[in-house]
Amino acid sequence: MISHMHTMLPKSRYRMDDAGMREGETIRGITAAVATRVPCCVLPNMFSLPLRSWALGLLLLRATSGSAVDAPTPLMPCGGVFDPTTFLGFAWSAVPGADSYTMEVSMDPGFSFADVSQTVTQTSTGVIGLFFSATYYWRVRTTDGGVQSAWSALCSFNTLNMPAPPAPELYVPADGTTGVLTSVTFQWGYIPATAIELQVSTDINFTSPTIAYTQGQLHTVNGLLYGQAYYWRVRGSNLGGTSPWSVVWSFNTATAVALRVYLQGPLNSGTLLMNDGIRVAGLVPVVEPYTALGYPGIANAGISRTVLPVAGNNAFVDWVLLEARHSTTNAVVGRWALLVQRDGDVMLPDGWPVTIAFPSVPVRLAVRHRNHLGAMCSTVFGPGTVPLDLTLTTTPMYGTDPTAAVGGVRALWSGDATGNGELKYIGGGNDRDPILVAIGGSTPTNTVNGYRLEDVNLDGTVKYTGANNDRDPILANIGGSTPTALRLAQLP
Repeated sequence: MISHMHTMLPKSRYRMDDAGMREGETIRGITAAVATRVPCCVLPNMFSLPLRSWALGLLLLRATSGSAVDAPTPLMPCGGVFDPTTFLGFAWSAVPGADSYTMEVSMDPGFSFADVSQTVTQTSTGVIGLFFSATYYWRVRTTDGGVQSAWSALCSFNTLNMPAPPAPELYVPADGTTGVLTSVTFQWGYIPATAIELQVSTDINFTSPTIAYTQGQLHTVNGLLYGQAYYWRVRGSNLGGTSPWSVVWSFNTATAVALRVYLQGPLNSGTLLMNDGIRVAGLVPVVEPYTALGYPGIANAGISRTVLPVAGNNAFVDWVLLEARHSTTNAVVGRWALLVQRDGDVMLPDGWPVTIAFPSVPVRLAVRHRNHLGAMCSTVFGPGTVPLDLTLTTTPMYGTDPTAAVGGVRALWSGDATGNGELKYIGGGNDRDPILVAIGGSTPTNTVNGYRLEDVNLDGTVKYTGANNDRDPILANIGGSTPTALRLAQLP
């Protein structure tokens, strides 16, 4: 062998002071596992050529065999079909002296990429979250003293085919919800689906549904009808198939009430705008006042206004109370505290148009105010869009003279300083005396400011005599000439 190396190696390789072999370098079929260097003391003239060749041969053998590291043997999984959503264990044989092991998993048997790469000190590890319907390959190698072994032989296994997702659980809007706005955000529970189908219908059989295709767990549908019952359901799909439909839930959209009303006390007969003196004075309470006045069953009881300092025709004047009464029994089946603007438009406490969860029975609608007589439209309404303009003389009304005539429009009668539903100038329970008591009781020219029932004209000041006093409207509204006359609110 030495003679062979002597006769075949190029002369330049015989130099004993050369750098030796680099890691991975191959000389005459021998590959160095680590870099080697011939000791510097071995000079070209120290030995004969055959002896130098023999020394180099020994050095090459040491370089290729002295630091070799064995590869582990994969043990499991080798073959089989596994659920990728559960923890999958990998194991291999131990290599004596190994510092660590690197395990790789890939769908490519050539390992152009690795889906998983882990370095551990033990002879096992685990993986979760692989893909369904896939063939995977895995391999492992040893690291010892910074030297890595060759990769092991490959093992392979398969994952289960992807199953169809389960039926989703519905969240919002909850089954049976009422008063839902016409723009609805639907929400459901997570399912492993790549596509979601949402159906919304006015028909429980979903004959002609609105269909939306989406992803994730929520979707918004706009443009639903007011006062309408709707049904909804959801299903999902992925590569494994389509889920069953969810259960069917229902909801009812709110009824839109286009409501207008004038209050006689603050109404200017020339401009047909109400004054907003109590708003300007900062006296309109944040919280609706009708619960404290003893009206039960207010749907938004205790609600706070979120808008108020708006000037112009849309400035708010005061709180009013909308009542829904059963069309045959006249029983009150719903109440809502609202805000009326200077131009008569009635809005929600947040400044938006009125949308309410309408009663399930046909109703008539009435409007009350804390010191004006309430009035009711005689038209029977159901869910949907309800136009109710109590300012028009053509609107059919319940009772006799239910409203005052002011400048060609209708307005609720003012002067109910006791809030008992009647206008009375003299006698027990009259509305004049509370005004005098409010200003002190002895000096009729006194005034007092505040948010008070005695402030008949709603200018923020209670006055018994003088211009714009709160006493004279009471006498005028009962007829003006007979102080013993009485006017009652025209409500059943």
